[in-house]
Amino acid sequence: MENTDITVACEGDLDGLVTMMLMKSISGEDALMAEWGEYDAELNSCLVMGHGIGVPSLAKSDDMITLTRTPEEWGFEGGGLNYELIVKPGDVTVAHVIETPNGYKMIVSPAKSVDLDPLPYSELHAMVQVKTPIKEYLEKVLDSGVTHHCIVGISNMAQELLAVAELLGLDTFYIE
Repeated sequence: MENTDITVACEGDLDGLVTMMLMKSISGEDALMAEWGEYDAELNSCLVMGHGIGVPSLAKSDDMITLTRTPEEWGFEGGGLNYELIVKPGDVTVAHVIETPNGYKMIVSPAKSVDLDPLPYSELHAMVQVKTPIKEYLEKVLDSGVTHHCIVGISNMAQELLAVAELLGLDTFYIE
């Protein structure tokens, strides 16, 4: 992603790849492919952990990036190489295209990336803050049929993604 300007995803998540490519075409910046994680009720936010799919420009500064081992083990020898960073603070959009029994749907959620120091656990991550109370937010997102992946794009591009979904005839699930 850094050297070739080619967007990549993992685990065969082609819908996530499409979402990442849409976000990059709208914002001009690479997105973070992440997995839903723990929530923080006090910050009204959810931790999303990367899957090794992200670039250093997601961080607030270069001194907030650590080169570390790959946290997942797939039966290969060695530890691999990964970035440990937290997404820079500011507006973000959490989204994903998902396949449902009735066709494709786009989940769109404007949020804020919380200004925190990176967590020391060998992974890219973001703490995304939403307007809806976080427990209610996560229940609604899970009820919508979301997969375990989400895509975090830099900037609020919710309206643009909703317009793309409408042009493509996709159902949408929008939540703040």
